Amino acid sequence: MVFASLPSLPPDLTFVRDFFRKDLALDASTKTKRSLFSSFVLDLLPSPAYSSELKTLALRHLILPLLAATFENPSVDNSSVVDAKAIEGLIQHAFHPKHFDASQGAAWEGGKAEERPLLYSNGLLVELHKLATLLIEYMGRCVLSRERGGEELRGGMRGGMVYLKID
Repeated sequence: MVFASLPSLPPDLTFVRDFFRKDLALDASTKTKRSLFSSFVLDLLPSPAYSSELKTLALRHLILPLLAATFENPSVDNSSVVDAKAIEGLIQHAFHPKHFDASQGAAWEGGKAEERPLLYSNGLLVELHKLATLLIEYMGRCVLSRERGGEELRGGMRGGMVYLKID
């Protein structure tokens, strides 16, 4: 009878956050971490089917803790989790300047859906800035200079960082 008179409370999902931050980030295999990161970068982030809020939460509670734990572990090769394809996907889908300029939205009206800019929310921009900072801190050489297509990658990351700083 006491429980019937209490207002309904949202469920406590602290255990899920702890699972993501502790168990998954620390105990998952390199293959699992690479799969999660690549799926986020190549599937979730560029898709307009997912909200900015979901992308923000995924970055904040899953991807960033996972990468931070990986980069802090000296026995794990960082490039085995964050590979060249994922970095190229990040530059194309996350750090490309077209995704930060709201004035370009009208210019893309008639274009193909996959070419339209993904205009990010402020919360997602903050999390992307954290991701860029983490990648540059731990994988700076890999992110900013690539043997194949290095100029394009450097320019894309720098251009994206400029837009992240402006907003």
